[in-house]
Amino acid sequence: MAQLSDDQKRFLEKQRIPLSRVFDASDMQRCQYQELMKELDMLVAIGVSACSKGGHTMRTRKGHCVQCGTHNLAFLLRYEEAGEVYVAVSRQGNFVKVGMAGLASVRQESLNRLGYGGVSDWIIRYKISCRKGGSVEFRAHNLLAAYRLGERHSANGGLHSHQELFDCDFSVAIQAVEQAVRAISPESLPLPLDGKNRKDARPQPKSLGKPQNQKGAVSSASLPATKKAVDAKKRSIRVPRPITVNGLAEALGIKPYQVIRHLLAFKVLASGGDYVIRPDLAEAICKLHGCIYRHDAG
Repeated sequence: MAQLSDDQKRFLEKQRIPLSRVFDASDMQRCQYQELMKELDMLVAIGVSACSKGGHTMRTRKGHCVQCGTHNLAFLLRYEEAGEVYVAVSRQGNFVKVGMAGLASVRQESLNRLGYGGVSDWIIRYKISCRKGGSVEFRAHNLLAAYRLGERHSANGGLHSHQELFDCDFSVAIQAVEQAVRAISPESLPLPLDGKNRKDARPQPKSLGKPQNQKGAVSSASLPATKKAVDAKKRSIRVPRPITVNGLAEALGIKPYQVIRHLLAFKVLASGGDYVIRPDLAEAICKLHGCIYRHDAG
């Protein structure tokens, strides 16, 4: 499985190439990855032979080095193009895919036919028509970075990198997409293409509850109580101010991504381990883990 270097990631970001347009062509011949990249609408192949001029290992589906000749990407770029940003669900793999296509219904058929991500039960449950679909997709992927799966077995048995597969609840992916839409086109949030309102256009979230009570204060009752939280013996914890994702996770004895998931349930998208959490949110999360939060002046 090929991995992107920091320099390659910076190059792709500068060229405005979403990671979901990067295809891991490890152990494939050019004729093989060309066909798959065209079918899946990928832009850049990694895990390929190095170019003779600069030793670069990223190519277009035609086999041209993208770093030696950025003009090779010009006609492929879809970053500013309109399209349907979608959230697809696989019950078989228990993960979701956030992508962009001209027609999401056509993309669903090709994902299943090719066994994308090693599964063939993809169902597109949500889609939004956007004037800048590539930009929205790119931002949504950044918001969901903590949930990215990375590598998955493909239909041909190989291990490949899939940058747009996420281990999160379906509703969390939708929140990220809609926040991205608001950031890119705040003047008009596109409606779901089936003409229904947002409530009817997607199923009820599996884990998200109401984020706030009528007074606006966050309540721990808005998150589903886990058996661990119910059965755990209550203990007091202190977290120095400011309360960060990493600090709260360490105090609770859990992983930072678990704190981020709790925050997402409150419709708060944390940007990383240094993200500062409001005291009322910290208290609500502590209650879910059977703990009593004690304020610490730090």
